[in-house]
Amino acid sequence: YNVTSTNGAGLYLDITSTDPANPVRNISLRAPLGGVPGATFNPAYEKDIASYGVLRMMGWNATNNQTSSAWSQRTTPSTFHWGGYNGVPYEAQIQLSNERRQDLWINVPHLANDDYVRNLAQLVQQRLSSGLRVWVEYSNEVWNGQFPQAAYANNVLRPKYGESTAGEAYGRRSAEIFDIFSGQIANPSTRLVRVIAGQTANSAVLTQSLKGATVSGVLKADVAAVAPYFSINTDELYQQYLQGTVDLNTVFADLHSAVDSTMKLAADNQKIAAANKLPLVSYEGGQHLVARPGEPHNNQGFVGLLTQINRDDRMGSLYTYMLNEWTKLGGKTFTFAGEIYPSGKWGSWGLQESYLDTSAAKYKAVQQWLKGAGTGLMDMN
Repeated sequence: YNVTSTNGAGLYLDITSTDPANPVRNISLRAPLGGVPGATFNPAYEKDIASYGVLRMMGWNATNNQTSSAWSQRTTPSTFHWGGYNGVPYEAQIQLSNERRQDLWINVPHLANDDYVRNLAQLVQQRLSSGLRVWVEYSNEVWNGQFPQAAYANNVLRPKYGESTAGEAYGRRSAEIFDIFSGQIANPSTRLVRVIAGQTANSAVLTQSLKGATVSGVLKADVAAVAPYFSINTDELYQQYLQGTVDLNTVFADLHSAVDSTMKLAADNQKIAAANKLPLVSYEGGQHLVARPGEPHNNQGFVGLLTQINRDDRMGSLYTYMLNEWTKLGGKTFTFAGEIYPSGKWGSWGLQESYLDTSAAKYKAVQQWLKGAGTGLMDMN
């Protein structure tokens, strides 16, 4: 079927009639993928992500809105739709890591029970290729009040463990998950990376989380992680836009200063990580230019300006500068907020706006940086 529709909602297949005694089943609706028969992933997309070294699957795990607690509730390869509230099957995530020979970073759902975690660890042990590591993180930004996992940590985990802060409770549950993985993964000292995350702008969160992950005097973590985002005051920028006084040279000078400010905050977390004999890595990071919800958010012209700034070659230069400053302070593995994300009023999180967007300023800058620096410079080991 040749799809000619340009509807951004995508393509839907409806079954309007079937025989109950012999129902329509085993349906597969696939793109040609460049003529590769039976391929799971688009070869052009796989080429885009070939250089990174580790793939954090936070989005593919549908982490922030995850409702699954039992292993039977997860998305499987036979589930009719890969995505939505349960995310992409772990089997597909592992397959992509294997095909690209890159580490797998999994975000365990915040409601997942021990049986769920155990089965997940067993699946990784069975399927992840030798020589690849699994990075394990409990949920995502459990400190962030806009996500349900934050309320869960404070209202359920904190009283359960008798901890004084939600951060400590998050660390304690993380340690339990790490122990389960350690019991299922062969050679966990070399194949398992246990991630404890903090908040860049508030280093006390990392301190609390590491304290909670310390059980009987033993810290059960291999890396500390923060999200070094940089931005400027988009409310002020919006007023300049309305007045017609936006000067992009000034905008990029301010963004350069914002990188410096973010790195100072990251350095505070680096000291805490070093004191605990851990490397500091980035679980997300990059620019954070988003219009405030309301009038700016719905002003297409202003959103277009933010998109223009993200597409500018000077943004690519800022990413190069950011990576250089990150390594100067001792930062290791840096994962970005997203590989592919269409620019719009919800932000411009991706290095690319589509898998065909190989000339994107941020993408080119990161690829060139990796070629120049070598991935070994940033590996957490």
